[in-house]
Amino acid sequence: MNSLEKAAYLRGLAEGQGISADTKDGRLTLAIIDAIDSLAQELSALHEETHELAEGVSGLDEAYDELSEILYDLAEDSDVDDDDDDKDEDDECGDDCDCCDGDCDDSLEYETDCPKCGENLTLTEDDLAAGFIVCPKCGEKLEFEFGEFGDEAEDEED
Repeated sequence: MNSLEKAAYLRGLAEGQGISADTKDGRLTLAIIDAIDSLAQELSALHEETHELAEGVSGLDEAYDELSEILYDLAEDSDVDDDDDDKDEDDECGDDCDCCDGDCDDSLEYETDCPKCGENLTLTEDDLAAGFIVCPKCGEKLEFEFGEFGDEAEDEED
């Protein structure tokens, strides 16, 4: 028996015993039964909503699994071309570019966010060597400290 049925059973018992709103005890008993009935209706509605939500979550879980499989398959397919992609990433403009007559500038760039305004900032090796940069949006001075930097650091990488 669910809560709605139990509330209806209590109401039937009260009517069967002749409990009326004419007495103090009768008014109290009927008010309690009304409160129980209201709670039972709200509980029943919550059960229905919870069931619908559970079905929705189950559908999302299935969709997530399908998307995961698709993305995994795509990632596996793209692994074949990884060597070519790495070469392209290392050389921004290619060997036969017009921007630098084939003598490409392989300087590294770094990104950070300004702690004051959140502006995304791109830093060059020169900015890092200078030890600071000024945020163009809010004027905050961001300072950096590094050990040896520049040609000596590049020589260590080779």
